[in-house]
Formats: sequence, C-alpha cells, structure tokens
Amino acid sequence: MKHSVLISILTLVLLACVPHRINSVDKRGKRHGHWLSYYDSAQTKVWTNIAFRHGKNRGYSYYYYASGLIERKEFYKRNKRLNVWLYYPNGQLKTKGKAIQEETKEKIHFYFTGVWPLFSDSGQLMRIQHYEKGQIKKIDYISHQHNDSLKRFLEFIDRQFQETNQRLTDSINKANNPIQKKYFRQLKKEADSLIFSLVLNHILYNGYPSKKEVDEAANIPFFILSFAPVIYRHVALPIFEEAARKKDIELKSLAFFIDKLRMANQQKQLYGTQYYLEGDSIKYYPVEKPNELLERRRNMGLE
Repeated sequence: MKHSVLISILTLVLLACVPHRINSVDKRGKRHGHWLSYYDSAQTKVWTNIAFRHGKNRGYSYYYYASGLIERKEFYKRNKRLNVWLYYPNGQLKTKGKAIQEETKEKIHFYFTGVWPLFSDSGQLMRIQHYEKGQIKKIDYISHQHNDSLKRFLEFIDRQFQETNQRLTDSINKANNPIQKKYFRQLKKEADSLIFSLVLNHILYNGYPSKKEVDEAANIPFFILSFAPVIYRHVALPIFEEAARKKDIELKSLAFFIDKLRMANQQKQLYGTQYYLEGDSIKYYPVEKPNELLERRRNMGLE
C-alpha cells in the first residue's frame, strides 16, 4: 500500500512540473505526453494518467481508484509488449505479468501472456495462471482454502450495485420535472457503467471465480453483467461458457443469457427461453433450427 501511495504522489508531483505536456498533441495532431482524465468535473480526482509518444502508448500509464490509490499500472515497450500490475482497493498487489498489444486497421487487441501469479488482498499467493493469447491454459492452485477476501469483494460489489440502483431508481421516480429525471438517469447510467467495467475487468484479468473458493458469491459477476449493455455481454460470454463447463455457472442460466444476447442482436434464439404473452397464449420468439431445439435444450439441462 505504501508503494502505491508513493507512486501516486510522485506521479502527481512530476505532472505538476510539466503542465504544458498534459493532454497535448504533437505537430500531426497525435497525442503526446501525459493525458489525464478525472472522476469529477472539478478535476481534483485523477482517474487515468496515460503516457503517449506521438499517438502511441509509451512508458508508464496509471489507472486510479476514486480513493487515489492505483488500480492498474502498465509499462509499454516499443515492441508492442508491456508489463501490467493490478492492485486491490487497499493498495495490495493483486497480480502482475506480461501482455501484448496488437494493432490492425480495424482494432487494437490487448491480451495477457505467460505467467500471472494471483495474490489475496493480504499478500498471500493464491494461484498461478498461465495465459496464451489472452486465454487461461493452466492454473496452478497454491491453496485450496476458502478465499474469504474474494468472497467479501464480490459481495461488496453486489451490495453497491443493488443499493445504488435502488437509490437512483427511487430518485428518478420521485423527481418533480424532466430535467431532474434526466439528471438522475444519467447518474444511474454512469454508476452502472463503473460497476460493469469493474466486474468485467475482474473476470478478464483473474478468471471467473470458482464456487470452491467463494460459494454462491460465484453467481455475482454473472448476475451483474446480465444487466450490462450488449458489448459487455459479448466480451463476457466466452468466460461464462468456460465457467459453465466447470459448473461455476448453471447451464440453464447460461441458456437464458445466450438467448437474450442473441435477441438483442436481432438473431434467433437457440434454446427457446424467450417468449411473450398474446392474450392467454404463450408465444415463443423465433428459434434457430427448430428441429434441433429439443437436443440443444437437453444439453443445457432444460426440460
């Protein structure tokens, strides 16, 4: 924790010494120097401090919790490779390792590679994850003891998500005019986005939580991201499918998730879980290859 605080202080001090390089561009309009974003409109709480060299990530970049402690640190090299450090909210190192950033004309692809040790929030080595092009190929479990710190973290996120949603929904319903309603809807959207990003980043960097480690708290990432925008759900789907194979997510729940995601993309559902009422009759939305529906449902544990 002291290490993270010291880095935060030194970063802000150095930035204060070179104000002309903050959020600036080079002669070709490319980002150059340090680019900062903030949690607040008064620009008192730094959210990100990303270093650029003529439009490319170079050197150290920092991502902060609202508390001011570092959430993530990255060091970019010239060969598209980088070192990454992730931290808990208390400042303790969560995991570290190497990553690769590949760029094409269409997109930028970022993935973990090699060995990534995972620590508890008290500094205990929990497991070692082996990545190949962003996919976990092997996990060495150091301890199979119940991971109470991870369980507490997931339960805290779940409470924050539900309580914040309830509070802001109540504020929207009680608002006296359209301006107030719009304001609270925007707050709710921003609060949801922060939670969705936090949960998605967690399972991307650490893998899906095992029920052996956290009991029923393993359902929390799946529950929260089920409410997320389509882009979040697309990114999470391969992780959810792997978790379902390991029985950390129920196949039935995954079937509902997939059908809803397909319908959001104007595609036919696979498992026939989505329907609507027309009078007293149940009408099912279109299904892909209806003649294979029963077999697909059986494979997912659906009746």
